[in-house]
Amino acid sequence: MEVRKKVVVLGCGRIGTTIARDLHPEFDVLVTDINPEPLANATKKYGIHAEVCDVSDDHALSLLLSGF
Repeated sequence: MEVRKKVVVLGCGRIGTTIARDLHPEFDVLVTDINPEPLANATKKYGIHAEVCDVSDDHALSLLLSGF
C-alpha cells in the first residue's frame, strides 16, 4: 500500500486554492485560512480538507498540524 505524502497550504485565496486543488489528486492536502468562507468554497468545489486557523497563533497551528 502506498502512503500518500501530506501537504499543508497556508492561505486559501486564489493562489492557495489553486495550489491545493492542483496537489489534491496526488497528496493528502489540508488548506487553512483565518476566513471560513474560502475554505467552505474549496471543500465544496474541490473536496479539499480545510480547517479554519489563525496561523500567526503558534499554539493553534501546532494543534492543527498535530491532527494532520
